[in-house]
Amino acid sequence: QAKYLNSPETPLYRKREVFYGLHKTRDSIRKFKTAILVEGYTDFLQLVQLGIPNVVALSGTALGIDHANQIRKFTPKVYLAYDGDEAGVNATLRAGYVLLKAGIDPLVIPMPNDKDPDDWVREAGVSVFQDAMGSSMSLLSFHLQKKDVKNLKGAELSRTVKEILKEISLITDEIIRDDLLESLSQELQWKEAKVN
Repeated sequence: QAKYLNSPETPLYRKREVFYGLHKTRDSIRKFKTAILVEGYTDFLQLVQLGIPNVVALSGTALGIDHANQIRKFTPKVYLAYDGDEAGVNATLRAGYVLLKAGIDPLVIPMPNDKDPDDWVREAGVSVFQDAMGSSMSLLSFHLQKKDVKNLKGAELSRTVKEILKEISLITDEIIRDDLLESLSQELQWKEAKVN
């Protein structure tokens, strides 16, 4: 059973441009120079009630470039705390690359499988979430881990690396792009020439 029902987008409510709760947390986001991005309203409410002040949520839609440009006005760094299921992992990857394209540094908070921040924090406590923030990982490391690249070979490995390279190629900032290529080379223990 769903925790909440998302309303459709209307001419007055353009979800692709709106963050839930930003009007309440933007000062804290500016102060800490980081935002924690969650997928749902209940995730936002639970974290804020437990004392995490720099949270913001999407309003029932995927993160788009309009969102990224808006959040960039407040912070250069965003922690992604999406659901731990497969859909959440895929949404994390999509959002992370959108943030990179906008010049924002995305870090991923590792979530337990099949848990969302709301359930996880209610069950385990806010300190567990804060510890997970401390062990957050780069988007690239998260991508490689979730695709289990260390155990891939042949066509599967090629397909996954090409998928990552395609995302990197869409980043217009040369410094970010080159840094990602270098990191990919190091993660895969290849020479950089192989991924250029």
